Amino acid sequence: MYQLLADLSNAKESERFSKGFFGNSELLVFAKRIAIAVFLDKGHSYEHIRRNLKVSTATISTVAEHMENDGYQLALQKIKAERWAGDLSSKLVRMFK
Repeated sequence: MYQLLADLSNAKESERFSKGFFGNSELLVFAKRIAIAVFLDKGHSYEHIRRNLKVSTATISTVAEHMENDGYQLALQKIKAERWAGDLSSKLVRMFK
């Protein structure tokens, strides 16, 4: 399974794989957990997260309890790197216009 995930070569392939194996509700749960982790990492309150993502405080607590595990940390690291690269790219484009 892990080799299969590693062999997915781009976002489009990952999307095809995910939609083929998981239902919409499973994908939504996954996406919301990632979003909760991002919000928590940025210091947002449980109330803010609950209101914006339409999740229960129990779900937020569950994610919060697992925030230090390697999977969540890896996901946050990748998201931060992507945002940093996007921000830097935008700044460079503006700088050299």
